[in-house]
Amino acid sequence: MERATNPAYEISPDLDIFKSFFDISLSHVDDDWTEIVQKLLNSLREHLNMEVAFLSKFINGKRRFQVISQINNSNIEVGAEDTLCESYCYNIVQLSLPQIIKDTKDYKITSDLEITKKLNIGSYIGVPVVLSDGRVYGTLCVFKGVADSQLNQKDLAYVRVIADLSATIIEIQKSSASIDSDLKDNIRKVISNGSLLVKLQPVVNLKNGEIIGYEVLSRINQGKWAPQKFFESAVYAGLSEEATNKVLELAQETLSKLPSNTNLSVNITPDLLTNNSFMSSLASSGLSLERLVLEITEHSLIDDYNVVTKILAPLREKGLRIAVDDAGAGYSSLRHVIALKPDFVKLDMTLTRDIHSDKTKQALMKALMSFAKERKFELVTEGIETIKELRVLQSIGVRAGQGYLFDKPQSVEYFKNKNQYNLLELK
Repeated sequence: MERATNPAYEISPDLDIFKSFFDISLSHVDDDWTEIVQKLLNSLREHLNMEVAFLSKFINGKRRFQVISQINNSNIEVGAEDTLCESYCYNIVQLSLPQIIKDTKDYKITSDLEITKKLNIGSYIGVPVVLSDGRVYGTLCVFKGVADSQLNQKDLAYVRVIADLSATIIEIQKSSASIDSDLKDNIRKVISNGSLLVKLQPVVNLKNGEIIGYEVLSRINQGKWAPQKFFESAVYAGLSEEATNKVLELAQETLSKLPSNTNLSVNITPDLLTNNSFMSSLASSGLSLERLVLEITEHSLIDDYNVVTKILAPLREKGLRIAVDDAGAGYSSLRHVIALKPDFVKLDMTLTRDIHSDKTKQALMKALMSFAKERKFELVTEGIETIKELRVLQSIGVRAGQGYLFDKPQSVEYFKNKNQYNLLELK
């Protein structure tokens, strides 16, 4: 069937044709921008009944093929380069050729160019890919091996739309890459220049006030970077292993200054649980694994518990213990507890706050105590801030807790001569 030839219709491409082919999510361009452009090219090539569609980049007098969509092998591949001035792209940008070439035999330039025979080009549409600052990035082109007298301005408009979308995607990617590079530099500076510090919050035996362990809490002594945001950014930038290794290094220094009967809890991001490199370095770090507790945050997702369990097994055999942190703050609590069989479950402070005046929370705490006994883990209540909360937890039989009632996070030096709290004197 012949295409419509009404000029007024030809220059207004119906963009709905592309909606069934792809879903452009510009917020995820940084993940793999070429994959998005590939989908665009596939859709364009199929819609125009072409054999090849490609995005090229101009680099130092050469044309480099960045993304290619093709039916059969057309003697071009991603990353291949050729001389720019001997290409259709150059001549189209220089206005030596029209952007629509219905038959390459009609033009002396295309007839003489070696690339015409090499790639078997019979008809061609090509447009510049222009960035927002006016620079020409390269070209976006489609072609096939036979002449096509039906190519028209509507077809050209489609190609221009995809070229503009590609330019937008390229600029987002470049901006994202620049931001990511700056982010990585800032994270590495924090890790290397001593700006990453650790404080300790004691975990207290609620029966006698003895300090039985400490949670390592990171602090960033540079700018206003909140610790949680820092580690979230480290995960995003692929630097969580470096950041956590630094925390473990500081933890090792700290542990040597603490009583031998106490343990040290360190938070760990889920991506490291399946990181063999990190786990191997942990095993050979010299840390006393029998004094180390890895806290896995409750609201962090774990894709495959079997893999995590297998990786943790040899470390747990050497004494490493596992805690599920912030239990009760989200939906993953029971999955973590059932699948990981932790040694400790740390209850989110929302379950502790005002428990003295909340019968429902008291009933839940009693039920959790029974569950903990059945599953053989110890409950640790976080966020104890008042003496009334402490007394109710004591009456229920909770053995361990932490919170500002005892102390805010402090340096290791603060705890050198402090190993117990007088629970009767707390206010």
